[in-house]
Amino acid sequence: MIAPTEKRREIGATGLALTALGFGGASVGNLYRASSDDVAFGALQAALDHGVGYFDTAPHYGHGLSEVRFGQFFSGRKPAGVVLSTKVGRRLEPAGPDGPPDHGFVSPLPFTQVYDYSYDGVMRSFEDSLARLQGLTVDVLLMHDIGALIHGQEAHAKLFREAMNGGMKALTELRAAGDVKAIGLGVNEWQVCLESLEHADIDVFMLAGRHTLMETEAEQRLFPACADKGVSVIAAAPFNSGLLSRRPDPASTYNYKAAAEDIVERASQVFDIADQHGTPLQAAALQFPLRHDIVVSVVGGMATAERVASSAAWMKEPITDDLWAALTLQREAAGR
Repeated sequence: MIAPTEKRREIGATGLALTALGFGGASVGNLYRASSDDVAFGALQAALDHGVGYFDTAPHYGHGLSEVRFGQFFSGRKPAGVVLSTKVGRRLEPAGPDGPPDHGFVSPLPFTQVYDYSYDGVMRSFEDSLARLQGLTVDVLLMHDIGALIHGQEAHAKLFREAMNGGMKALTELRAAGDVKAIGLGVNEWQVCLESLEHADIDVFMLAGRHTLMETEAEQRLFPACADKGVSVIAAAPFNSGLLSRRPDPASTYNYKAAAEDIVERASQVFDIADQHGTPLQAAALQFPLRHDIVVSVVGGMATAERVASSAAWMKEPITDDLWAALTLQREAAGR
C-alpha cells in the first residue's frame, strides 16, 4: 500500500525528495480534450489536498498552456514542500495564419513548437518557461523528447550531439548557479537515457511509458547503469497513455498511438488477472513502478479533481504478493 504522502524518495544526492504520486501537467494543457481553467485549477487543488507534492509540466503541453495554468494557480509562489519540474528542448514561436499544429492538444495556445537543443535555445526556453510560470522556482529541469523515437535515427545523431554539447552544458550551468537543483532527460525511450549517461552528469530521468505493467525492458537495461551512477528515475505514463486506465477496447491508445490488436489483448488479460484477485488494475499499474528502489515517483495525468481522488485511492489499495506474482508470470509469458 503506497500513499501520496508516504516518506518521500530523494533524487540521487540532490536533497530533492518527491512524493510517491506526482501530478502530470499534460492533462491541464488540454491533452486530447479541452478543459476550462476552473476544472484545471480544481485538479491542481485536489492534488495538494490529497498530499501530492510533485508537479510536472512542459512548454509542449498545450503549447505553454499547462505552464500558464500552473503559474496562475500557484500565483508565483509554491507551497512549502512542493517540487516543480519543467522541460526544455522546444521553443515556442508565434503561430502563422493557419494556427499551430495541435500535437494532440485541444485548443492550445497560438504557438508553434520548434525543437532546439542548443545552448542558447535551452537558456531561452527556460527563461520563457519562468515567465509563463510567473516566476515559480523550478527544481528539476529536463531535456524533453530527445531520441530516435521522436526524431528518427538519422536526425537523432545530429540532435544528440547538439543536445550533449550545447543544451546539456546550459542545464549543467543552471544547476551550478543554483537556478535548478536537478537536471536530466524527460523522454519516452530508455535507449537515449543510457546513451546520455556516457556524456552528461545526470541526476534523474523521467521515463514515460517504459516501466509499466506492459513493458519492463528499461529495468533490465537502464536501471543497473543508473544505480551505478546514482541516477534516479521518475516513472511517467504508468497507464501507457490510457491503455491501462480502463478496460481496453479497439479504440484504446498505447503510448500515444492507436493500440494494436495484440496489445489490446494483452492489456485485457492484465485486467482479467486483477479482477480475479479482486483488485482494481489501475491500482497495480500506479504502484508497480515504485516497487523498484531507483524509481522516486510515479507521475500520472489527472485532468480533474475526481481523477486525482481516484488516483490517490488507487495508491492506497493493498496489492497482494499473489497478484504481483500473477502479473509477473503474464508479462514474462508475453516476453515483456
